[in-house]
Amino acid sequence: MKKLFVLFAFTMFYLAPFAQKAQDHITMKSDGKVYWIRGGESIQMMIDVPLKNGSVVNYKGEVKSAEGNITKLKKGEKLLMDGSIKKKGKKR
Repeated sequence: MKKLFVLFAFTMFYLAPFAQKAQDHITMKSDGKVYWIRGGESIQMMIDVPLKNGSVVNYKGEVKSAEGNITKLKKGEKLLMDGSIKKKGKKR
């Protein structure tokens, strides 16, 4: 039994780095509110959040690019922190 436990513990330790981590993103949920998903925790947006590509997203889901173009998140879309939008139901 002790050997089985050690084998199990070693397997979990070995596989831990390969576990898929939830990617931080901003999304508009079906209630029409915008949420920032950080480390698996959902936080309702109250402030503007800058993205890596120079864009800024506000609590209404409006994304202002570095060039000044404004787009709006649609329900179910995910805005990744690099500024790319992942459509609902599509994998990156």
